[in-house]
Amino acid sequence: MKTRTNKTAKSWSNHLLLIVVVSLFSGCSSTPSAGDAEIVFRQQVESQSKGQIKLVIFKKTDGQQFITNGIKGYKLDFEAEIAFEQDGSWLAWNKEPGFLGFEFSPPEILKMPNGVSIKVTPENGIEVGRGNRKKVIGLFIATKKESGWKFEVNGICLASKTSTSREVVVEIASQRKACISNLLQINTSIYQWAVEENKRDGVKPSWAEIASYFKEKTPPHCPSGGRYTLYQLGIIENPRCNVPGHALTTR
Repeated sequence: MKTRTNKTAKSWSNHLLLIVVVSLFSGCSSTPSAGDAEIVFRQQVESQSKGQIKLVIFKKTDGQQFITNGIKGYKLDFEAEIAFEQDGSWLAWNKEPGFLGFEFSPPEILKMPNGVSIKVTPENGIEVGRGNRKKVIGLFIATKKESGWKFEVNGICLASKTSTSREVVVEIASQRKACISNLLQINTSIYQWAVEENKRDGVKPSWAEIASYFKEKTPPHCPSGGRYTLYQLGIIENPRCNVPGHALTTR
């Protein structure tokens, strides 16, 4: 009887030792898990959109450890796919440059005097339909705390079909540079059109009127998916893009 008791006690002792060892290893993880990052990103998307945008796919694409001022950190690159629960406007550009937001606005219907109803998309929004999906890429910076890993988003942008780089910050800077170049082309085209057509202040050109002044005979497009707005001569100095940070310096 005593021998059986000793065996039982030894078995429980080994079992408890195994639990302690597993707990120690999981608590001392040298890198954050993709699952933890997915939870943080899912909460961000669904909280900002009030449940109107859902995260359907999250995938870690790269990771790198670093130490800054003695603090351990980890860069986690990811790609994700989001889905929209209803028709409306994705207010993607409500955030600072390089950070897509996930606020959502239901459809706004404007009734014209002739009785025709039109759907209005906010200037900083992208029109989407229920079930539509968008791919994004982003970069998390995780820092090691006593309580675990703390995640902070360091950049999110629309995924480019031609881009193979996961360095989101570089991608964002490249898109901003290309957009500003487009705005300069638009500005030059408007100036040439105004001079050749002898246009006065207060006149606003259409895209069709200035299309022939572009090299490709068609207006350029913002690589980040932004929308360009033309201006009235003598009132607003530069064309505009609705993506924050994509702007010409006012003369």
